[in-house]
Amino acid sequence: MNFYKKLAKYYDQIFPFNSDKQKFITSLLPQHAVSLLDTGCATGELLLFLEKNRKFKDQLNGLDLDPDLLKQAKKKLSADVKLFHKDMFTIDSVFPEKNFDFIFCLGNTLPHLHNITAIKLFLQKCYLLLKPKGSLVLQLVNYPKLLQHQKIINLPRIRKKNIVFKRNYELQADQKHIRFQGTVIDHDQPQEKNEISLSLVLKSSLHDLLLKTGFGTTSFYGNFKLEKYSQQSPALISISTKSDQTGSYFKKK
Repeated sequence: MNFYKKLAKYYDQIFPFNSDKQKFITSLLPQHAVSLLDTGCATGELLLFLEKNRKFKDQLNGLDLDPDLLKQAKKKLSADVKLFHKDMFTIDSVFPEKNFDFIFCLGNTLPHLHNITAIKLFLQKCYLLLKPKGSLVLQLVNYPKLLQHQKIINLPRIRKKNIVFKRNYELQADQKHIRFQGTVIDHDQPQEKNEISLSLVLKSSLHDLLLKTGFGTTSFYGNFKLEKYSQQSPALISISTKSDQTGSYFKKK
């Protein structure tokens, strides 16, 4: 993706794997080894955190479409972590069924799929790849908060060291897509500006898709601190478990 090719060298500064994310991930994983896939793994920060901090022999896998992001991930991670330069839509051709205890799809990756039909198909593939008691963890931008008063919103600038990241979201005329525009201002380099179209995914439609896919239990949260979701939450986070099981790692909220 050309959009992320331009962002790659700034990615870890703009989207740091902060303490809230670290605590969130730690709270989800059990005290034994798991098989895990990070879909849209970018520069591999989630996988690096697990590799460095987990004392268990987890089977860690990452998949991303952007080669520049994966190149950075490969520099950080050991050869024990398997990285795949693949479209998230092809996960069922890369991995066998019932292979993972956890599949993560964070960083607003899901809306990069072009429409609701594609998102539904991706969720079905995740379901098949999960073991009994397996869980799918999603994190998206909470669009109702962004667009509650107007169709165009400019978020506060992210300032990191010598760079500034400007973000703009615009609801498209079809009411089904968001145009996301990002601009990196580096004091030592020419300004980098690019945009990408994202699917508008809301909690109601996501919940419906997860139910139709077969996930029997889904919990929704508004941030990585696991606070209750509302339309004013900064994020939409869901944790779903397969229905062909008894018990769950999570309590429904």
